[in-house]
Amino acid sequence: LYEEHVCQGDGHAQTGRLLLRPVVGFCAAVDNLSSLDPGVGKTSAIKHLVRQTLVSPHHHDVSFLLCLPRIAEIIRLAKELGLEEADYAVLTSDEKVNGLSSTAPSDARILLTTHEMVRRHVDGRSFNEASAFHFAGGVRTVRIWDEEFLPGEVVTVTQEELATLPAHLGRSQPRLRDAVDKFVEDMKAAANGDVLDFPALSSLYTGDSVDVQNSLGPNPGQIAIDALKSCMRLSGGKVRIARSSGRQITALGVRTTMPSDFYPLLVLDASGRVRQTYELLEKGPQIVRRLRTATKDYGNLTIRVMQRGGGKYSWQKHGQELAQEIASIISSKPEEPWLVIYHKSVLGGRFPEVVSEMASGDPARISFVNWGAHQGTNDYAHIPNVILAGTTFYEEHHYLGLAHLCAAIPTDIDPMPVLVDGVKAGEHSHHILQGLCRGSARRSID
Repeated sequence: LYEEHVCQGDGHAQTGRLLLRPVVGFCAAVDNLSSLDPGVGKTSAIKHLVRQTLVSPHHHDVSFLLCLPRIAEIIRLAKELGLEEADYAVLTSDEKVNGLSSTAPSDARILLTTHEMVRRHVDGRSFNEASAFHFAGGVRTVRIWDEEFLPGEVVTVTQEELATLPAHLGRSQPRLRDAVDKFVEDMKAAANGDVLDFPALSSLYTGDSVDVQNSLGPNPGQIAIDALKSCMRLSGGKVRIARSSGRQITALGVRTTMPSDFYPLLVLDASGRVRQTYELLEKGPQIVRRLRTATKDYGNLTIRVMQRGGGKYSWQKHGQELAQEIASIISSKPEEPWLVIYHKSVLGGRFPEVVSEMASGDPARISFVNWGAHQGTNDYAHIPNVILAGTTFYEEHHYLGLAHLCAAIPTDIDPMPVLVDGVKAGEHSHHILQGLCRGSARRSID
């Protein structure tokens, strides 16, 4: 099975072999990372393996849990797999998408679901207890996670978000309201980097069980709902205070949410070789094992760097000027197709229209996709020219949180600056690699 249908070089071979090991119990109880570059064929290997496992007389009891980051990718993969409806099921928050197959998840050997659905069902319980993912009464043999894997989450809540809660908590939750009020004052008095004890709000809740929605009274608004959810996840733990240059005050904490029995797991992340989060997971909690990879040479690319800021602030301040420079670059090759990856909110959301009007040549040759929607698509793999109109930047405390989470460093202990800097550089590298490889750079030439 593996030799005939999966072996496409050493990297693919080990990925295929890894998938079959759970059947005979040889796979280590860790996150096994395959970091083959975009376009090398990880997804193709998975599709071949799934199809051939279904028809193999030796693997009739093998079942798959395929975890994808976005619903759109589930729709695409379900179509590309071309399976009989009886063989697969879909479990997402969208009932229409779940209707791609009428087969119940517990009866389907192949279950497609989202990262969010997995995290929701396993939070606070073992994977064995998450019966929504069971097949024939037990856990699925092979678990595959597409794109970024983290063992938990970075949780943040700002002073402004917390300040919306007391008015909504009102008389129904007086102890909760008073605790939030006091913590807001503690945040205001704290310096950047200070560590505070977040109040144990769940123990202050009046009622049999915590009901976030009903705690806030009528029409609280999404900001207040999300803030209280964050508070409950931070409840009783240590949080670090982060003050940004914009005077925003944020409380940051981390939580491990993925249960130990979710492993063994195969993670397919093309950014795995550049993201430092995996290196921290490998050396700290030691839950990552890297599989062999195949080298991809990008030496035939021509890369030009514009010495201008590419964040949202730069676009707000110099948007028209930056758009004109991008249009001029596109006009330098008036007969060739271009792909531009951009921040969706800049220029009042009219970035594609503005650049298309400024550039010479047929505007139909220019494709646009915004950051956040750029991953997981092969629609532009024929385009030789790619412009990254800025990249994605996070708040500094987000990188700090990832360092705490992945290196398993308690929130009240400072991680070495080199770790945080490495995480930040790795996330930038991830966005650049993924953006670049939406175009023809994702293709492999022998």
